[in-house]
Amino acid sequence: MNKNQPWTKIIAVILSVIVIAYMTYNAFAYTYSPVSTERLTEEASIEQTFDFKGFVLRDETAVNSQSGGTSISLAVDGTRVAKGDCIAISCANNDDASVYTRLKAAKEEYNRLVTLNNQNGVNELSSEKLNDEIQTAYGDILNKIFGNDFSTVSKSVEEFNNKSATRQIMSEGSIDLSDAITTLKEEIDSLESKNVKYTEVEAPASGYYINNLDGYETTLNYAEADKLTIEQIEKAVEAEPSEAASASGKLVSSYLWYLAGVVDTKHTKSFPVGKNIIVNFPDEGLENVSMKVESAEAVSGKLKVILSSTLMNETLANMRIENVEIVEQSYSGYKIPSNAIRFDKENNSGVYVLRGKIISFIEVEILYSQEEYVIVSASRTGGRGLKLYDDVVIKGRDVYDGKVIN
Repeated sequence: MNKNQPWTKIIAVILSVIVIAYMTYNAFAYTYSPVSTERLTEEASIEQTFDFKGFVLRDETAVNSQSGGTSISLAVDGTRVAKGDCIAISCANNDDASVYTRLKAAKEEYNRLVTLNNQNGVNELSSEKLNDEIQTAYGDILNKIFGNDFSTVSKSVEEFNNKSATRQIMSEGSIDLSDAITTLKEEIDSLESKNVKYTEVEAPASGYYINNLDGYETTLNYAEADKLTIEQIEKAVEAEPSEAASASGKLVSSYLWYLAGVVDTKHTKSFPVGKNIIVNFPDEGLENVSMKVESAEAVSGKLKVILSSTLMNETLANMRIENVEIVEQSYSGYKIPSNAIRFDKENNSGVYVLRGKIISFIEVEILYSQEEYVIVSASRTGGRGLKLYDDVVIKGRDVYDGKVIN
């Protein structure tokens, strides 16, 4: 028996422990950094706001159809129409209105497919140009969705589909649309055989068209917007709508519409009379709407405000009682944790930034501060300002300007 065998095992174990410890140390040393950083990946925006409930006033008049029955709007909400334009049709009942609507849609789809079918075998179009048009059509869809312009988004989708189909024709030489065209033609013939009767409704005057009545048309007097009392406005924003009369929508004669509300007098400075301010309508998804302050009158600790605008689209045309946000201040810059802010010997505020292996102190202008974070200016002077994708030091010991991190 070898008497040295136990010592050999002990030595082997010790060597194994040393090797493992050495590998662990190197792994730790490779991944360890004496500082923690956070990367600036984008600029941030923040607003200081306060809110209130407001009432929208428009110079609006109901458009009555002569025959009654069921109305179908043809004009898009918020669009300008001229006197005599056909803005709606009036059918005898809901069934006739349904037939009319489906017939109109079927004819539009039929014409679209026929146009596409006539392009089969097309080869003179530029593939590159068509690709650009497809991208443009797709971007138009997104812009209308994000801009809350849902009234015309269907047309943009149709344009995108047409361009995409044309691209397929160029690639494959043809698309078989004959079955779809035949089916639509049969449906059109069937619907036309019902011989639905309807009456065209013409705009009695020029103005903006809105296809429905909401029951608040007579709650406040548009012509006396500047004379409204606090009690009238407060009552209006809490009022229930009256039963809307049967009509083919309404016309808004004036470009100018008002927003009336009541706020605390501590916000008086936020309503400089004659100036434009920024207003958000969060329930409608509308932001940064510029409105003019027509009046701001303090009465018994309350401030009556009347704002105005000439901007009009489908969303604005249908607003009435709204939650309103007034933007007092807006800040844009880099959002970083509050504990990242440091001060140099001259008491200048700044942050430490790790670029490569070197730590640098970068002065910053604090635009907005909260307990957990601050917004600092993204502007740069002399090449020493913060940059996008900088690694800002948020934790570390013995950090100073010019320190090298190994």
